[in-house]
Amino acid sequence: MAAVVAQSHFIFGLRTGVSNNLCFFDEKTLVFPSGNNCVCYNTVQRCQRFIPGSEKSQGTRALAISANRRYLAVSESGEKATITVFDLQHEQGRKRKVLTAGDMLVQEFVSMAFSPDSKYLIGQTGSPEWTLIFWLWEKQKVLATAKTSNSNSPVTQVSFSPYNNMQLCVSGTGVFKLFRYSEGALKQSSFPKLESINFLCHTWMTEEQVIAGTDTGRLLVFESGDLRREINVASKAVQEQSDRFEADHMNTVHRQVEMKKIRDTDVDEDASVPRITAILSYSKGFACSLGSGTVCLFEKNEEDGYRKSSVIRIPPDPYSNELTPTECQEIDTMCISPAEETLAISTDRGQLYSFSLSSVEMNKEEHHFEFLLQSFHSKTITGLSVCIRKPLVATSSLDHSVRIWNYETKVLELYKEFQEEAYSVALHPTGLFILVGFSDKLRLMNLLIDDIRTFKEFTVRGCRECSFSHGGHMFAAVNGNVIHIYSVTSFENILNLKGHNGKVRGIEWSLDDSLLVSCGMDGAVYEWNTQTGKRESESVLKSCSYTDVAFSSDCKTILAVGTDFTLKEIQDCQVLREVPADEVTHTTVAVSHSSKVVFTGTSSGTVRAIKYPLPIQKEWIMYQAHCGPVTKMAVTFDDQFLLTVSEDGCLLMWKIIDKEGRGLKSNRQIVHTEEILVTKSDLEEKQGSKLWTQGLWCLSWRQPPNPVVDTGSKGCRQAEEGVLSGMLACGTPDAVDRYRQAGKASHSPDGPWRQKLGSGRSSGGVPGMSHREEARGRPRTRWRDYVSQLAWERLGVPPEELEEVFGVTGQTKSGSQAHHEQKNIKDRYVARIGVTGAPPWSQAWGWGSQASAWWPGLCPRDPAGLSPKWRRGPAFQ
Repeated sequence: MAAVVAQSHFIFGLRTGVSNNLCFFDEKTLVFPSGNNCVCYNTVQRCQRFIPGSEKSQGTRALAISANRRYLAVSESGEKATITVFDLQHEQGRKRKVLTAGDMLVQEFVSMAFSPDSKYLIGQTGSPEWTLIFWLWEKQKVLATAKTSNSNSPVTQVSFSPYNNMQLCVSGTGVFKLFRYSEGALKQSSFPKLESINFLCHTWMTEEQVIAGTDTGRLLVFESGDLRREINVASKAVQEQSDRFEADHMNTVHRQVEMKKIRDTDVDEDASVPRITAILSYSKGFACSLGSGTVCLFEKNEEDGYRKSSVIRIPPDPYSNELTPTECQEIDTMCISPAEETLAISTDRGQLYSFSLSSVEMNKEEHHFEFLLQSFHSKTITGLSVCIRKPLVATSSLDHSVRIWNYETKVLELYKEFQEEAYSVALHPTGLFILVGFSDKLRLMNLLIDDIRTFKEFTVRGCRECSFSHGGHMFAAVNGNVIHIYSVTSFENILNLKGHNGKVRGIEWSLDDSLLVSCGMDGAVYEWNTQTGKRESESVLKSCSYTDVAFSSDCKTILAVGTDFTLKEIQDCQVLREVPADEVTHTTVAVSHSSKVVFTGTSSGTVRAIKYPLPIQKEWIMYQAHCGPVTKMAVTFDDQFLLTVSEDGCLLMWKIIDKEGRGLKSNRQIVHTEEILVTKSDLEEKQGSKLWTQGLWCLSWRQPPNPVVDTGSKGCRQAEEGVLSGMLACGTPDAVDRYRQAGKASHSPDGPWRQKLGSGRSSGGVPGMSHREEARGRPRTRWRDYVSQLAWERLGVPPEELEEVFGVTGQTKSGSQAHHEQKNIKDRYVARIGVTGAPPWSQAWGWGSQASAWWPGLCPRDPAGLSPKWRRGPAFQ
């Protein structure tokens, strides 16, 4: 057995195609499937614990959580489908019971549900039987079964009534049935004829009332199993259909006529109508999905109906390309926390979002979701790479995206979507550059502070493998069966390594970059001299198509895996050892830098830890990891983490520890740097924005020691000089020169600015405006207009030049309206300043800007508490 083990630490990804794949364990913990595990994620501590799937499982099919939030049921498909019930209150998710369908041959359970008292469990089998099984699960006893549909009408959801342990509901394509468990059998209690309606979801509202959603965007209300009315989702004030169905005593003929109306409406329905794929009841009403990326909240009204109260949408993603807009995702599952504070959703693209219900305001009808964890990959991950100078890992995917993760902070640092699929990725040792292979070319990109930007392209088509040398001065890129070596400094094609007769599937550099090892589908493993381009050694085995290769830590031997179910150790053109892998194919291999363990990924999604030197017998530790073949794996340079990716779109981080649970000691001293790249234009833009923000603080003219109460030229000059000084504080030398050249003209009592606005008051606001007038507008906009006008008239700085100084373009008013407003401003100001002057308490407010007294939202609080505005109210009454 391996002396070093891997412990699942954190996973990025969501498994789609699982019924009810998101549920709350408690107020801060959610459960969802990822890879071949169920993950319990704590949103406050940002940590995960794993419930691994079974070894022979072919994948998770459905989840269900009990009403008391203690038990989790996991349905796994296989030759004989099983339902495993876990105790979530146990730290490791202790397995309680395993349920089967008995003698029936069942390959999957498509939907499950616990009873309100958590004693019973129902499971709906899949095609072709479509049988509903009723268990007393603690005793693993089947109490009853019932056939719910036929092979042409799949069932999508089963549920217990939250008010009755014996009442069940089943819905699907042309199926809406209520069952009651009585006398040891499941008896159908309603027989509506709804063959033409495709029900996608349903929820219980009362003991008798169920609301169901359809694929044509309709909400149908059933009472006691009979269709009574439809909720109109188009308007805010939800209207019920005028032709209500008659009560239970209506004759059968009339009911059939009404059912025909429903069917005819479905036929004529526009195909573009949004589907209702998820619905969930809560204390105030219910929430339902309404088309792509949209959830509507409905509240009860006094007339026993429902009205649409709010709309919550998935926001557009600024990093998403136009081909796959984020807001077009379809919602799979919705769940609400026990205290009804948080609504969480999962989507068909493998994303998780949440929304705080406490933020719903009565006067705001539309809100937006936020990512629950991070943005995940939604398709096969094709590339994986780590670097030595930063705790970063890069991944590429067929979902057209490249993502940069931080494996220490467990955060998605950066990502970008492209127009083409990304086939491979390689991080530069510094963590500042990245190589990405596309179908048409290979691109070398800068990792900027908020973008991934191309600066050099190479004509390497369909590059499935690429890798930087450890020194970072060269990189290798694969094009079919040829390996190209390029210089990172000159971008020249130094060498072309030719020799493989099949596609090259794996490459790796030696520690000193003098050698490069490659393997291919032709069964060849070659060791190349990167200085001369000659082959140093070779090992060819025609019966094996190699899929990955790696050097040992001392680079004296080579480890390779392929389609012959073995792990091979090769030295001097000879196979030294072979470790068989039973009937599972190894797909990828990685070696720890301490030479203590070799990790392999398999076609079944498992990960194996094999001690090194390799054992003669079959000795390894196997871990449940992914639900698809492992495509890439890597060990971080400090030997602390193993990283694996798969066709399931998940990135799984493992901690490498010894038997005592301690991390491995690395012989290397790894120092991570914090430097980042930023372009000159971005830096100037950010500095301009920062200067403008700082300008808001210094663009308040300084008051003299005593309040200015006169309306003469002295008050005007001091006010104007204060503003101009503020401008100069964040301006340019040219602006300073122009201000000085203004000279006497700026001190003239009849200057152009005084003629327009009159004397300025030292209030921290725009001169001549009362506090209430200022509060109506945006302070930043008013300051911009004021400064722009003043700069143009007093300094001669045109608006386009002011944009270079402040990072914004000034805007001024013109015409008779502006003149009229300015005259009113002057009259109001002269009358006010002549009586009161500046408030004495505003002089005591000394944060260097009197604007803080008038717009406290723009400044921090003073040590004494709130700002004068908050303590005193408006300055002038």
